[in-house]
Amino acid sequence: MSKKIVQDIIPPEERTIRRIPLPKNREPIASIEEPTKNWRRPSFSNTLKKFRGLRWLIVILIAGLIFGLLFLRSKAEIVITPKEETHNIEGNFVAERIGHIKEAESIPFEIVKLSEDLTKEATSIGEEAVERKASGEIIVYNKHSGSPQTLVANTRFETPEGLIFRTKEAISVPGMTTKNGEKIPGQIKVRVYADKAGEGYNIGLKDFTIPGFKNLPQYNNFFARSVGEMKGGFIGKVKKVDEKDLSVIQEELHTKLEQTLRENILTQVPEDFVLIPQSLNISFESLPNQESEEGGKVIVRERGLINGFILKKDVLEKTIISRILNDQEKVAVAGWKNARFLSDESAAEDLLVFDFDLEGEIKLIWTIDTEALKNDLAGQSKKSLETIFSKYSGIETAEAKIKPFWKSSFPQNAQKIKVEVISPLSNN
Repeated sequence: MSKKIVQDIIPPEERTIRRIPLPKNREPIASIEEPTKNWRRPSFSNTLKKFRGLRWLIVILIAGLIFGLLFLRSKAEIVITPKEETHNIEGNFVAERIGHIKEAESIPFEIVKLSEDLTKEATSIGEEAVERKASGEIIVYNKHSGSPQTLVANTRFETPEGLIFRTKEAISVPGMTTKNGEKIPGQIKVRVYADKAGEGYNIGLKDFTIPGFKNLPQYNNFFARSVGEMKGGFIGKVKKVDEKDLSVIQEELHTKLEQTLRENILTQVPEDFVLIPQSLNISFESLPNQESEEGGKVIVRERGLINGFILKKDVLEKTIISRILNDQEKVAVAGWKNARFLSDESAAEDLLVFDFDLEGEIKLIWTIDTEALKNDLAGQSKKSLETIFSKYSGIETAEAKIKPFWKSSFPQNAQKIKVEVISPLSNN
């Protein structure tokens, strides 16, 4: 047996990519170094801990931001139910025309009026001779003084051409006023009628003088201007309607006119006045019939007029409250529906003073100074609510909400406090 040499017992060399010889024209790639003995792969638990810490930091920052925003947007809402009472009233009151007030306890009044026209077609039964006077509205101005001027019924107004128009009723022209240093003439609107019948008085816009003031200081400072055309003047023959048919048509138109007038007069009452419903007076006037485009037909025309007293609301309320309550609390009248105004006077244009009775139920409601309440609450603790509310005798009940919910005091800024008054006279 032959001897085994050393190379015979050494295993053949294992081939790896590291030992493949490179071509002579290629540079060797830098060897991949073995990791150092001190380096360790980060563990999953350490990474998770760092992630959790970062997450909580973000949560804290977001929570702080939200808290800050809520703090800046803190606000409060107060809902108040004011004190209300119903009282019976029965008494006599005196009213004086605005511009003619002499007594301090009188209630200022004015007259409100309105007119409406309605028409209906009817069958003609022939012709009749008629004479009609033109009419129209004018505005009378007072630049003479600050005192009102009464003009009697049938006062004449003259155009530059010498045509005379007259009022049918007396009027009171208010005195002039001063605003920002400028004198503003007093004025009143009134309907005037031509002195004579005929088409010659059918005229356009005109200026008018008052002949009755001639040679007096008032002549140059009392004048009038027409609102629209003067029309309706006519002499001649027109188609007529049977008397019975005409009566039926007029009654129908009057019924419709009364309903319309009662509804529309309310739109003429200023917010600071109260209308006395029982004072409303309605009258009707037959206007000249017009020929219809349809042959044998006539257009029947009727005009309705309504007027009534309106009283200065704040003065009336103050007078009523002073008779019901002895103290000077801030109270307003919330309901008139069950009260009745009784007076024998009609709303005549020349009326300067009248008395009336008022009886029935009046609903009173206490008013709350919401701005003062906001200032009292600003910056105060919620625990002091009862003490603050006790200063306001007009509060029946109150409920407060502060946002965000964890705040125990009201915002320092009073404008961030909203007060809502649950009543017909809410003034929040």
